[in-house]
Amino acid sequence: MLSHPLLFELATEWRTWKGQWFKYLILLFGFSLLAVLLAMGLRIGELLFIDPPAWVNSDKHKNLYTLSRYHQKVGMHGVSLNTIEGLKGIPGIESIAYIAFRSRSIKHQGTLFDSTEIAYFSESFRNQISLKFPTKEGVAESQLAWVSTRFFEQELKGNPAVIGSTIRITRNPVPLIIAGVLPPELNRLGKNQPDIWVNDKNLRYHTPFVAPPVGSNNPEKEKILNKFLRNAPIYYVIFALEKAIDPAEIQQIVAANFTVDSAMTFSMPGSELRVQQGVVFDPETKQALKNQWLALLALILALSIILTINALTLFGGHIVMHWRSIKTKRILGASQKSFLLSDLWSLALPLIFLTLFSYVLLLLGEKTINFSELYKSFAGNTRFSVSAPIWAASLLLTFVVLYLSKAMQVLNFSEEKLFDRAFGNSKTRSQLLLADLFLVIQLAGGFLIASIAASMALSEWQSQSAVSIDRSVTEVKISYNGDAKIPNSLYSGRFPGLSSIPVGASIPGFQEPLTASIKRAGTKTSVSVNAIYVSENYFDLLAVNKVTWSGSWPNGVIVSRSLASVLAEKEDYSDLEAAPVAVKMLFEKTYPIVGVIDDIPHFGVSQRGDPMVYLPISAAFLNNNMALISKPEHAEALADAANLWAQKNLLNPRISPIESLDEIIRQTDSLRLGFLAATLAVSLLINILIFISISYQIKSRIKMTEHEYGVRMVYGCSASHLILVACRDCFLALLVAVPIATAGLWWLDSRYAQFLDVPLLRVSVLPPVVLITALLILLAATVPIASLLKKSLFGLMRHT
Repeated sequence: MLSHPLLFELATEWRTWKGQWFKYLILLFGFSLLAVLLAMGLRIGELLFIDPPAWVNSDKHKNLYTLSRYHQKVGMHGVSLNTIEGLKGIPGIESIAYIAFRSRSIKHQGTLFDSTEIAYFSESFRNQISLKFPTKEGVAESQLAWVSTRFFEQELKGNPAVIGSTIRITRNPVPLIIAGVLPPELNRLGKNQPDIWVNDKNLRYHTPFVAPPVGSNNPEKEKILNKFLRNAPIYYVIFALEKAIDPAEIQQIVAANFTVDSAMTFSMPGSELRVQQGVVFDPETKQALKNQWLALLALILALSIILTINALTLFGGHIVMHWRSIKTKRILGASQKSFLLSDLWSLALPLIFLTLFSYVLLLLGEKTINFSELYKSFAGNTRFSVSAPIWAASLLLTFVVLYLSKAMQVLNFSEEKLFDRAFGNSKTRSQLLLADLFLVIQLAGGFLIASIAASMALSEWQSQSAVSIDRSVTEVKISYNGDAKIPNSLYSGRFPGLSSIPVGASIPGFQEPLTASIKRAGTKTSVSVNAIYVSENYFDLLAVNKVTWSGSWPNGVIVSRSLASVLAEKEDYSDLEAAPVAVKMLFEKTYPIVGVIDDIPHFGVSQRGDPMVYLPISAAFLNNNMALISKPEHAEALADAANLWAQKNLLNPRISPIESLDEIIRQTDSLRLGFLAATLAVSLLINILIFISISYQIKSRIKMTEHEYGVRMVYGCSASHLILVACRDCFLALLVAVPIATAGLWWLDSRYAQFLDVPLLRVSVLPPVVLITALLILLAATVPIASLLKKSLFGLMRHT
């Protein structure tokens, strides 16, 4: 027996929830999710709009900007030193720093590390960051190298003895001394993950031609070298201003002041100069994160409205079920203040559950975001974590909403007449209209979210089923140093040592297309596309559907359906047969179009509509990697033959593990599939809460009108008739909710569908969602009607 009055009251309160604890826990879980989503939304907002990257020296430089070029297909890429000169015409310029990224092989203590990403930074770059680069007394900065934390731990095994040792970068005649390990914040800058950091003076050794040694008396070669380095668009620029200036104004100043060397240009068709406020190495990722943040805010708003209505309904239904005990307390003199204090104390145990649930969900949410490639590309190696004050504030806010939901219902009930025998008859028209409005809002919200989830699931299923390739085909990639001659047998689909097995080849790999521009002969407008060199049997092995096919494949190019729709003048593509097109990469060459094929999902199913052009592999320029494809039953034999051939004919060859195209495509679509799974899970949770709320509302309405049901039972109404009567108000609310939700779907589809690459409004999913919602309403009414049928008619009729 509990002697303390508060403990006794708490125990009594929880005993009144017997048989309904599961519903209460679901509600608490929903509020916990709301608290976590709110905390995460606040933290992501800080990262997007307030906090600079962890490595930026924001105390020294307040107004930082990033200068780069942007291409719709390639994304962000560098500018030339000539372009950087244009920044000097901006008033109030404080500093200009730049960094370039290149993939090279390095050698350290006899071990060769292939495809190591190297960051070449200017001397001014270190002044714009808050992190310290270790130095070595008496050694020039151009002779030092720094390793990232990731490379130090994973490749160098965390051995402290490497500090002070030397490394040699391919083609660099001078070994560099490792001066130290950089903090983990510099492990990743946008999509780049530099392993080694060196001074930009070392870039002279990594041009397409051999650079003369420093100090050599060869002015002609030095002139050519300097001209290349000044015109090569490889530099990402970060500059600081004394006061903030509109990025569009800066772009105009730079465009008006930089010079172009017509004798040596590297312009990429379709690219544009871009200035962005802050330090942005990956604008597409930042925009994608911002779009998901906006979607998260919309979800928080919708979830908070639905949870609040559910809480009001749940507590209102609970009060209706236990109205006699509350009236007894009022008769004994309980005041509204005592009810409010009692409600606050009764939520002590729910607050514990709320805190535990939200803590576990927060850990899962932080872990999920830290594994997200989107977040890694945006924030680098900076771990995502929600601070304790943000979490506490979000938790407190959700608890206040929960408390007010219960207090409002208790205060509303405390205004009822104490001795009204026909309980429920005092309900005013405004109260009934408010209850109906809540019901409409709930059904509209649940219908909208369920429709979005169903539309996304249907789009994903259609996208996956629309891929017309054999996804079981396997790929093996070969990378190497230097130049290599492609085996002639690969042109026709055979590999040395495997004459009986069909082998397809591409340069580069399946997910690594090159960038090119293409235009029809006689036109001036070019289209930026992705390009791959492939063997004759490449499409046969992939089992790609050929829309049109004519002529000799080695003498022309194949275009994807999406590219054909851009180039063609007719819907059937008949005017493209043998039509000449000019394809430009390093050089421009004219080919006839000999075929149109269905789109292949090189960048995942969601991006399978990107324009692609396929050139004969015999026309491929020298590259340091190629890919071989075969049927899965031949994968092991091909990998062994590729390894044997590579060891004999290539310099430092590397053979990748065998991967099926299905694995490659799913890895690319993992973020999209994860977003879909999260949407389905949230939709399921919200609709469970709505189902619980509807069941409480139906149960409460039946409780208040038991005598009416008793009269109907006396006249012999069937159980199905009683269920339909109980569902009547919900069905009317559903009729109102569906048009409202459909209008909301139309508005969301017009605003945000482009960010998700899927239509949010699909007419085909609306009838099934309406039907499922109606069935849930019937189910919610079946249980209380079944309980009602077990009661005696005398008990039901006693209030009439």
